Amino acid sequence: MFCAQVSRQAGEDIVGTAATHAAYILIEWAPPWPGDEFRRQESLLTPFIDYLHGLGRSIRVLAIYNPRFWQPDRHRIVIFQRSTTEFCYFQRWEFEVDSEAAIISKLQGWLAGRLAEPPEADRSPWQDLLLCTHGSVDRCCARWGKPLFHAAALALAAQPNHPVRLWQASHFGGHRFAPTAIAFPDGRYYGRLNLDTLMAILTRTGPVTVLQTIYRGWGLLPYPLQAMERQIVLQNGLSWLDLPVHHQILQEAEHACLGQLRYALPDGAVVGYQAQISWHPEDALHLLGDCGNSQLEMIEQFRVEQLWEMTGIRVASSG
Repeated sequence: MFCAQVSRQAGEDIVGTAATHAAYILIEWAPPWPGDEFRRQESLLTPFIDYLHGLGRSIRVLAIYNPRFWQPDRHRIVIFQRSTTEFCYFQRWEFEVDSEAAIISKLQGWLAGRLAEPPEADRSPWQDLLLCTHGSVDRCCARWGKPLFHAAALALAAQPNHPVRLWQASHFGGHRFAPTAIAFPDGRYYGRLNLDTLMAILTRTGPVTVLQTIYRGWGLLPYPLQAMERQIVLQNGLSWLDLPVHHQILQEAEHACLGQLRYALPDGAVVGYQAQISWHPEDALHLLGDCGNSQLEMIEQFRVEQLWEMTGIRVASSG
């Protein structure tokens, strides 16, 4: 049986499973992808990407591909980096280069801080949606990810003015939630998608309750606070997915924490929430983490025990 089927049958709640990285580097790189997507004979990228992953800076490098955009003599590089502002979001850089050597040179410039900073107010309307189709890592991603990619490509083609670029992507975790996706520039993770739920998150339409079953979490937040954030969005609506956030864990215990999230609203106000979140061992599931593993893994299930809005922190708009 596929690990994704096992997870669904067990009733696993998928929130709190979004990876947290300081930066994502997306490189146009045509499939087929081996298990290590950039490891090809005589590839210049292989040792350099090994170097990036060894820096200890939480950088995730992914291959992306869409036949509609692909040009053999051009490679698009898209970088999303966590901002250093109080209310956090991902900043975007994007380039096109003509060789592997140029990819390395551009990324070396980014590492050294030689690239111009994106404008503080840059909120490009473009969304980049990455669907994992990396079947050589886990067969669930090919079994469910590829059909959804093709269905979504047809649906988006019928909307010529849509601000979405759809990509097949190499593995970014969560085989058992296939089909699974990351939406940028916000950096949120989703799983168990179908075409209707995928379009709902792209267009911010439909009932907010759709998040209850497809939302893995926001890659800006620690795992327990991802469950808290889902509860806040369920309470306030899908438009809250577009707000920058400041997070803090105020207290920690062995299987619980007190978390705080503060949101900057478009009118200049700041709204904050606190929550008690737990992950009791008796609530954990024991499942196959992926199709290639015969050993069961203990899967923590996060529970928001209490959620309340903070008072006294609303800030009037400065105009």
